[in-house]
Amino acid sequence: MAAAEARLALIEVFDRDGRLLRQHDVVAWPASIGRGLDCSIVLDDPHVAARHAWIEADGDNRLWLVAGPSVNGVWAGRRRLRDGARMPLDEARGGWQIGLTRVRVRLAGDVLAPEQPLAGSAAGRRRALATTGYALALWAMLLGEHWVRLDPGSRPSDWLSVVFAPPLALSLWSALWALASKLFRHRFDFESHWALSVRFAFGLTLAGTVLPLAAAALAWPGLFRWIDPLMAVGAVAWLVCHAALVLPQRRRTLTAMAAGMLAAAGAVGMTLRHQNEAPWVGPLYMSVLPQPGWRLARPVESSAFVESTGSLRATLDARAHDEPDEPDEAEPAESE
Repeated sequence: MAAAEARLALIEVFDRDGRLLRQHDVVAWPASIGRGLDCSIVLDDPHVAARHAWIEADGDNRLWLVAGPSVNGVWAGRRRLRDGARMPLDEARGGWQIGLTRVRVRLAGDVLAPEQPLAGSAAGRRRALATTGYALALWAMLLGEHWVRLDPGSRPSDWLSVVFAPPLALSLWSALWALASKLFRHRFDFESHWALSVRFAFGLTLAGTVLPLAAAALAWPGLFRWIDPLMAVGAVAWLVCHAALVLPQRRRTLTAMAAGMLAAAGAVGMTLRHQNEAPWVGPLYMSVLPQPGWRLARPVESSAFVESTGSLRATLDARAHDEPDEPDEAEPAESE
């Protein structure tokens, strides 16, 4: 009890994969970090100086992170501290990096993160039950869509692909990400990746089914054009969430990389579509017809529709004038 009362902070040292290497109790400030044997925490990292950094308290008991003399400096987020530079410890509470080692400080008054439930606990069972519900709902949705597409009198073998392929594909996908977790975090976390996969697959499938019908029922072609970009954003978010489970300390970097790649791919796709005389986003026309009873938008009178198409004449005439005429095919020579 006396040791716990005397503890001011706990300094945690992680490797580059986010695995906790050691912890150090702090009972007095300053606390130094480096490769030198006179430091409070001695690191076995060739990219760390003898006295790389330390934490000190000022007269108001405010803690400061101070960078010592080193080649690589101290990285706190995107900010680099060089020899003698200092910053309030409150601004680096998420941790900072020296060499290839990441350091985090937990103070005595910090609020702990919620306890994570085990698989066999009540909370874990509720989570597993919710995941099962999502999986069954996804499976039922896929079976229903397949049933609508099938012709009457189909054979039982026509159901094999939709019955077995989705669960096998999601299981294999989750297992591959679990292997990545085993490689980087030394834990085969299949359950978390499976729960994430089922939820995202259910959400994307539901959106891909409901949004086109909603756009057609409400006569919103703008919504219909943005369905594919929204699905692409959802798929990229799915990948980022999986990667964040594998490398939780690189969540911001992974999100920034995914956003950059998505923006670049979107820009290229929009440019190619525009070159092909297509809209910047989405198809040329809506290709979904809901049931007549589902249509909520008021119908357009035929006379008004014909009148509205008159503005297309000038555009179509100009496009036809710009396109080169195709050369006539050579007529076959008459036989003598």
